[in-house]
Amino acid sequence: EAAERQGLRALGLRPVRRGPGAGLRHGPGGRARQFGRLRPLRAAVDSINADGTPNNKSGLRLVDNSSTLGFKGSEELADGLMGIWQVESQFEADGDSDGKLASRNTFVGLKGGFGTVMLGRYDTPYKQTKKYLAHTPVDDSTAEISAIFGKFNNGSVSYYTRQASSLQYVSPNWSGFEFKVGYAPDEARNADQDQAKLSLSAAYDSDAFFIYTGYENRADQKVGAEYKAAT
Repeated sequence: EAAERQGLRALGLRPVRRGPGAGLRHGPGGRARQFGRLRPLRAAVDSINADGTPNNKSGLRLVDNSSTLGFKGSEELADGLMGIWQVESQFEADGDSDGKLASRNTFVGLKGGFGTVMLGRYDTPYKQTKKYLAHTPVDDSTAEISAIFGKFNNGSVSYYTRQASSLQYVSPNWSGFEFKVGYAPDEARNADQDQAKLSLSAAYDSDAFFIYTGYENRADQKVGAEYKAAT
């Protein structure tokens, strides 16, 4: 328990009593809040074999469209400088599998007039360009655009990535324009491979229109049994 208290203080938090209504409370100048969504869905699936003949996989299913639970907060460190943190987890509302702590966007960082710097697990800038596409009721479902977005080699390799062990910078918003840079080193790098990842995006968003672009480079992307350059 003493170690837990020390860890909380390192994040600028103070432990409070356990029991009903217990939680975390920031020190002066800080704030924390809970967020999440519950998204069970009943889906009708029509499945056929490759040759067009029916199979026994069609029918109704109860599935989960990415239910999440998270906590985020900030702490004023100096004039115009905030420390920020987030822990976001995913769970299956239909009970098919257990959730995993910090399986989604989870980070610590700094935010100020220079922009935002985050260290941890986070959607790459390339993946985040998807937000400019029209949102639909099937987001995060079987029919969602991620089935084809950012994929190559017949879908075996995906750039639709929530990247662990990454450093990401988000610029300030200059009258609708902003850019993002993400970098993830290869922690298992050796003389034969370097799978570091660089991800970039830039966007201009106004009331009248928006325009965006994304780029991602993976120097040694494994495709099958070989390592190939992929962009």
